[in-house]
Amino acid sequence: MQVNESGHLRVDLLGRCAFRFQERNLVPKSKKATALFVYLLAKSPRPQLRSDLAQLLWPHANDKSARISLRQALFELNKGFEHLNEAPIQATTDEVWVSGRGVHFAHDSVVEELRAVSDITDLADAVTKSADILPGLSDIGDDVDAWLAGFREESFQQLQDKLEARLQQEVVGSPFCLALAKYLYQLAPYNEFALRVLMQSHDKIGESPTAIRLYDRHYQMLDIELGVEPSLDTQDLAVAIKSKVLETPVTSATRARAEDSTSLLAVLPFDVAVQVENRELVSLAILEELTCLLSSLSAPAVISSNSTRFFSSTAQDANAFGKSLGADFVLSGRVHGLEDQLRIVVELSDTTNKRIVFARSYMTEQSDIFRTLPEVSERIVKHIVPSLHAEELAKIKNWSARSLEANHLYLRARQLMEHASQPAAEEAIGLLTGAVEKDADHAPSHTLLAEWAFLAQQQGWVTDSNVSFDEIERLALRACNLSANEARARAMLGHIQWTVRRDKRTAIDYIEDALETLPNDAETMIWSVPSLAFLGAPDRAVEIGERALSLSPIDPFRFRNQHFLAIAYYAQGAFDQAADTGAQSLVEAPTYLSNLRLTIAATAAQQDKSKLAGLVAQHNALCPEFDLENYAGIQAFNDPEVRDDFRRHLAAAFSA
Repeated sequence: MQVNESGHLRVDLLGRCAFRFQERNLVPKSKKATALFVYLLAKSPRPQLRSDLAQLLWPHANDKSARISLRQALFELNKGFEHLNEAPIQATTDEVWVSGRGVHFAHDSVVEELRAVSDITDLADAVTKSADILPGLSDIGDDVDAWLAGFREESFQQLQDKLEARLQQEVVGSPFCLALAKYLYQLAPYNEFALRVLMQSHDKIGESPTAIRLYDRHYQMLDIELGVEPSLDTQDLAVAIKSKVLETPVTSATRARAEDSTSLLAVLPFDVAVQVENRELVSLAILEELTCLLSSLSAPAVISSNSTRFFSSTAQDANAFGKSLGADFVLSGRVHGLEDQLRIVVELSDTTNKRIVFARSYMTEQSDIFRTLPEVSERIVKHIVPSLHAEELAKIKNWSARSLEANHLYLRARQLMEHASQPAAEEAIGLLTGAVEKDADHAPSHTLLAEWAFLAQQQGWVTDSNVSFDEIERLALRACNLSANEARARAMLGHIQWTVRRDKRTAIDYIEDALETLPNDAETMIWSVPSLAFLGAPDRAVEIGERALSLSPIDPFRFRNQHFLAIAYYAQGAFDQAADTGAQSLVEAPTYLSNLRLTIAATAAQQDKSKLAGLVAQHNALCPEFDLENYAGIQAFNDPEVRDDFRRHLAAAFSA
């Protein structure tokens, strides 16, 4: 950026504090001398009283010392400015001021001086927030800090206003315009003029998906932070760009090969743009189907639908959401309808570079939508992992041709998982009871009913005999007999076989079978964790538990998953991790008694009395008639040393 500085003193406060005259840098020796000159220039041409300046810059000194310091600072400044044609600082016995002739702030003209993309990049590196203006001058005094805050905000706003005025003059789509709009939107994330120019520029140069992602992120930000929607102009632009993208066929040039067999895949809810009843449930049905089918394969690892189901295509960027879950790839899609026909558009994106690596559309009858999903899943998986063996693909089984009415009730019960509470449990159990009555062969309903019943029984939410362990076991067995893919039910059976039945061999068989059936399913993995910990394999339990949490980081049952992992940590003797993980679970579920007791035992093992007293008080308020001996006697730790430690730690906690 070429700047004509002839005869002028340029005061650059953008990312630094520098005085420049022609090719010479004039650097005051002290921070207070710098602050003094900037303050006088900002107030120019109004004179400032010496007494006020002394008090402002040396608030803790007496009047005489402050005035001496002021004179020294003025002398230092004048000495540094002796090369200027005209001394900028004027003074009398009582007042000081800067004339302003031949002196200016860099931010008054820097935007007009931008000539190339590199100029914008340099400016963007220097200033990203108001605190980057006039840096390094804080902590002189409260009054100076207060003035600095106001000066920075005013200068920051002036910079944005000048950038917007300049942007209005540029050609949309040019590299300079794109860089300018990007920088302005970075500084002012609510500036929708900058957003629209940025979207239009990306669209014009053939990067329409980027434009759409920008809009989606903006929509989400406004919804979360302000509870409002983008302006109509911005919404209309997004609709126009999206419509054009949907009409454009995807070419082979946009496709790439994903070769990492350890990659994580996030399947997101599809956007259902069809006038059908319960569109949200249709979207959830597709999500559940694809996740279930993909989870049956040894690769790629699939993030649990408990986490991915929270994605909203209207408010979030698919790649950013997937990346936040740790996914390498995201599978998303849209369902469009025309009379009785459906068009399912599927896209697989790489979250690292945001490129579409696979895209295809499928036409089907509305009544056949579920029958197309196994084919879609198989083709997606073949593309991601071309080396998959035929026997892995043979595991894929289409279970969607079941009663749609039962599936509808099942999906509604799945939705309730984000509300892990007694009312949610009662409603879910009622829905799922209805589902298995409608279709006794609907395996997922049996599994989910067993899971809800287990949680409700453990929490004491319901006393119905239909949620006894016998009934839970029957439901899980029914699910296993109906479908070879109901690994979660197998893992749950393994848990019951040991914790309730004390049948070690059968418990291990169920758990190993479950992990072999769905090796990358978070829910299957997490149900295996406490059993493995109880049965004497805490290291493996910790490894699986940590992996399960990473596969479902925003799971509505995260509190339960954390508790199961805390059990594994405790059995491992890692009491610090057990206490910390249990405490995290308590934040989300403070009445989860099983976890509260495990956390108390781990905290007692730490001998952290400050935390222990509060945890015990919390427990006693929830369960004042707690029978410690009876509870300790039914604990499932198979290792007698771990079991004795647990009893001893609890006894120490409750007797303290």
